[in-house]
Amino acid sequence: MAITLAQTATAVAPGITASFLAGGGVSPYVYSVKSGGAGGTINANSGIYTAPAQMGTTALTLYDVIQAIDNVGAIVTSKILVGNALFLLCDIIQTQLGLHPITCTSGIKSSFNQPTLSSTWPSLSHPANPLRIILAMTRILRRLRPRIS
Repeated sequence: MAITLAQTATAVAPGITASFLAGGGVSPYVYSVKSGGAGGTINANSGIYTAPAQMGTTALTLYDVIQAIDNVGAIVTSKILVGNALFLLCDIIQTQLGLHPITCTSGIKSSFNQPTLSSTWPSLSHPANPLRIILAMTRILRRLRPRIS
């Protein structure tokens, strides 16, 4: 049977925990966080993940990749997003509405050292002000909402 990896959350705020549970394969399982990600930690035996105290500062450090290895060396991986509340809200909305490839990067420093919400839609690219971001998202949702005759 192939090894699988279930998780209690696909996105968490900084400092929050989530559980990962390997199945299939041959137990016992060993959990680890691959280097170069958000910087969270995981208990190697229990699979309890703890997000870092702060979200990443680049697109590469927003996610941690969790790896589980079974007793015969089979490997499975999964990722978890670490972000602040505004970032997670943006990610939830874009995912639920199928709006990818919009990239929510609120809190990520731009070349001008300003937090930004960058997007493939130029009208959303501006310094991050939560009210402006929510208003922009509201305008987008209104455009996408089916018209009622």
